[in-house]
Amino acid sequence: MTAQPATGPVRWVGQSTRRVEDARLLTGSGRFVHDLRFPGMLHMVTIRSPLAHARVVAIDLAAVRSASGVRAAVTGADLAPLGSMPIMTDNGAQVADVPVPILAGDRVRFAGEPVAVVVADSFEQAVDAAELADVEYSELPVVTDPREALTGAVVLHESAPDNVIMRWRAGSGDVAAAFASAALVVRARVELPRLAAAPMEPRGAVASHDPATGLLTVYASAQDPHRPRLQLAAVLRRPPESIRVVVGEVGGSFGSKSILGPEVFAAAALSIRLGVPVQWVETRSENFLAAYQGRGQQADCELAVAADGRFLALRAALIADIGAYLYPPSPVPPVLTGTLVTGVYDIPAASVEVVGVATNKVPTGPYRGAGRPEGAYIAERMADLAAAELGMDRAEVRRRNLIPAAAHPFRTAVGTTIDSGDFPHLLDRVCEMLDYPGALARQRADRERGEVTGIGLSVFLEPAGLGFVESATLAVRPDGRVSAQVGTSSHGQGHQTAFAQLLADALDLDFDQVEIGYGDTARAPAGVGTFASRSAIVGGSALKMAAQQLRERAMSRAAEVLGASPGEVTWHPGGRLACPGGAVSLAELVAAGDPLEAAATFRLSAPVYSSGAYGAVVSIDRHTGALRVDRLVAVHDAGVVLNPAIAEGQVVGATLQGFAEAVSEQVLHGPDGQVLNGSFLGYGILSAAEAPELWSVFTQTPSPLNPLGVKGIGETGTTGMPAAMAGAVTDALAPFGVRHLDPPYTPERLYQVIAGAERSGTGGGQ
Repeated sequence: MTAQPATGPVRWVGQSTRRVEDARLLTGSGRFVHDLRFPGMLHMVTIRSPLAHARVVAIDLAAVRSASGVRAAVTGADLAPLGSMPIMTDNGAQVADVPVPILAGDRVRFAGEPVAVVVADSFEQAVDAAELADVEYSELPVVTDPREALTGAVVLHESAPDNVIMRWRAGSGDVAAAFASAALVVRARVELPRLAAAPMEPRGAVASHDPATGLLTVYASAQDPHRPRLQLAAVLRRPPESIRVVVGEVGGSFGSKSILGPEVFAAAALSIRLGVPVQWVETRSENFLAAYQGRGQQADCELAVAADGRFLALRAALIADIGAYLYPPSPVPPVLTGTLVTGVYDIPAASVEVVGVATNKVPTGPYRGAGRPEGAYIAERMADLAAAELGMDRAEVRRRNLIPAAAHPFRTAVGTTIDSGDFPHLLDRVCEMLDYPGALARQRADRERGEVTGIGLSVFLEPAGLGFVESATLAVRPDGRVSAQVGTSSHGQGHQTAFAQLLADALDLDFDQVEIGYGDTARAPAGVGTFASRSAIVGGSALKMAAQQLRERAMSRAAEVLGASPGEVTWHPGGRLACPGGAVSLAELVAAGDPLEAAATFRLSAPVYSSGAYGAVVSIDRHTGALRVDRLVAVHDAGVVLNPAIAEGQVVGATLQGFAEAVSEQVLHGPDGQVLNGSFLGYGILSAAEAPELWSVFTQTPSPLNPLGVKGIGETGTTGMPAAMAGAVTDALAPFGVRHLDPPYTPERLYQVIAGAERSGTGGGQ
């Protein structure tokens, strides 16, 4: 299927060109990891701990190994020669040496932790055999509350007797003096619960080792191929060049596949040992138990405020419920939260400390937003509380403290530099779309009738481009089409379309004259991958640089072929190069000489900051607690937008996820560490049917840090929605004496708050 441009001159960037990658998915011809079949392929199943904390006294796999079709059954002791995944510390975090084990040793620390694996001829045989495993456990005390864990009554790792396995600090300015001079000090404890990423496709991989060449090929459901290759090299103690990683179709990730699960390393080790391909695909239940989760952060905050509403200083002590171990990126979300607690506000002084605490739960890691929603939630809740305690309008409090557009680049009190943005414009625009004065008037009338309504605002930041480096290669094919390979890899974002638009413009070609490839370390140049809303910023910039290089080489080659000087050659639409004495096409240039290729690497100097604003009007049924969104509006500054339809799709999807986080999603654990809602029957994921109607627009302040002027867009809704919904819900509940309430705002919870207030006679209108 060939995408068609809009009417008028061909200029692809900025058009809502139809996604070309969707046809194979809509027709069912896409191939996911579970669809892969290779000769002699075996199937691996994981034996998991039923307990959240226990000594592993003994593991007897004799019955497993003698079961029908079983080719191997191994424990952690059998895989002891394997290395571990290095934990990321380049963000300044101090971490304990507690990496996720490939398989548990003499102790398990969360329910669902892998203890052993079974490989058999079929998946069904492996499942049946796994049930024959005889594992003896000696149960240990469990701790699931991170504040309780800090007491050290239950210690998960001897190297961290206080259970602190990560720490980070930042700040500047005279915080003490600011608090001493403040007219008001606003205090609050806020929390966002743990969430499950719940991608459509659970985690999985096929590992295939070729004994003849020594090449290990891993087909993975992952966010990119290059980081998994480095992970495999570190754990398997093999040189990276002996490993090939292929990422094909991916049924979603939302951050949960940025790092390979430990089961993939076990499958790879067993493929090497057995000399045949080994497939591992987890079940949905396993995904809820063992795939790392997101959020799970709480903070004690203090905001010093002047009498006129200006913010003077912020103190924040953040506690991140890390879980039982550290994955390589586990420190990233809590630290990113710490860098964003001042939000979009000019707060002269700040002191922030983040501690990551070990608990008997599955570890946490990046989930769509990855620290941004938590940072925005803290900043926006403190702004709302300051307005309430001052008796000031919430929009006005924000206006008095927003960083002005002319102040960029702006360095915050926690040491981050915001490259660009116009936050006052975002707030003004979202208030206009919301009809903010009218909404306030309608709310007053609603409350006189005894209705429960609230208005919420949020203005937020989305730092993007983390990873900072990306590469692209180009080659002109014999037919004159230009083929690109990029290091960053799509898992649903529409890269084939957006990058093709970018490349077609850069080379003045038709859309169907270019093609984009990625996802295979044997073909794609070195890259960091798709996360942190970085692909257009870093990968797109590398692609544009490579295109410029290709143009220069083609024009130089054309000058030689046409017998002209380089200055006489001009580039014409469709890849035709001409001078006064003649013309030549790209295809003819390739036919006349050596391959025509280019390669470029782009390095980003610092994060690029997207921003946005949300406004929400909600109603709560006082008799049932049911929450209804009456109006939802949003403004997003993503810099230059490559494809508005794709960008809007990212906004809508992220907004629904952020809405679900606010109203229904939360992973619940019992005091014994067991997951209480580990299926879609109990976990509150929403569908399109529950999605609120969204009115959204884009505004542009191009980033000065990349040649495209683009910013990120993939995580805006998950960042801005929880804070806006919290503002709306707590505003609605204010007549009932509610100062602050953390999500999720389920009907049961809201009903209990309202009913409790009415029983105690605390306001609420008629």
